[in-house]
Amino acid sequence: MPYNLSTDDRDGEKMRFLRVAIITISVLLSGILGLILAEQSDAYLFEFDEELTSDDYLERGNQLLALGEYSSALTEFDIALVLDPQNADAYRQRGYARFLLSHYTAAEIDTTIALQLNPYDTLALNNRANIYQAQELFEQALADLDRLIDLDREFAPAFNTRGLILFQQSDWAEAVFNFTRALEIDPTMLEAHYNRGLVLFMDYDWAGASSDFKAVINKGADDPLAGSAQHYLDYMNTLKRVPDFLKYMPYDEKLQ
Repeated sequence: MPYNLSTDDRDGEKMRFLRVAIITISVLLSGILGLILAEQSDAYLFEFDEELTSDDYLERGNQLLALGEYSSALTEFDIALVLDPQNADAYRQRGYARFLLSHYTAAEIDTTIALQLNPYDTLALNNRANIYQAQELFEQALADLDRLIDLDREFAPAFNTRGLILFQQSDWAEAVFNFTRALEIDPTMLEAHYNRGLVLFMDYDWAGASSDFKAVINKGADDPLAGSAQHYLDYMNTLKRVPDFLKYMPYDEKLQ
């Protein structure tokens, strides 16, 4: 005598088959995806040029960094580290590329490994200070900069980075001092000119700000900072032509 399923039993049986079908499809898709990824991985591995060393790939990555091709540079640094997992410079540069891509956590990890391999790498210390500064971890950033300056008191970028941090902490006088120190070491440093000009502009020292912004334009006309410096100069020149009573009208208590 055949067994007759109730409506509930039939529904339950349908759900069981449906679950089995879903699991089966998922397994098949996972397998297909795994094969695709494996093929991609194999293809990537075969792209290694056996005649090139870890340092060769490091140099290729640096060239791509200079061109602003940060993601492509990462690939070159990856290969450099596969060929030589102890290449401290490759870790530092990969961390710098990740910093430029705003991948701060990964950038910090790479830069810290670079410093573990070479504790005296001033570039890595400055890079990590910039990574901390971007995340507003100011105390860690200043600690790295102090250590860096102990190693090399003539390392201009350290003073520029310190100036940026002090500016963010609203210590404008010390920020200007550090930007000035950076320029004493390296008078061609456009970033320090621009940063000092910005602080002086915010502090209404427009004569000093104009001097710095003009230096940016004169020393680096093709630099992206030149356009921004010109913007500030145009703004100050426009406002200088406004009659005094219009400049200060919003602040005149008698007119409120």
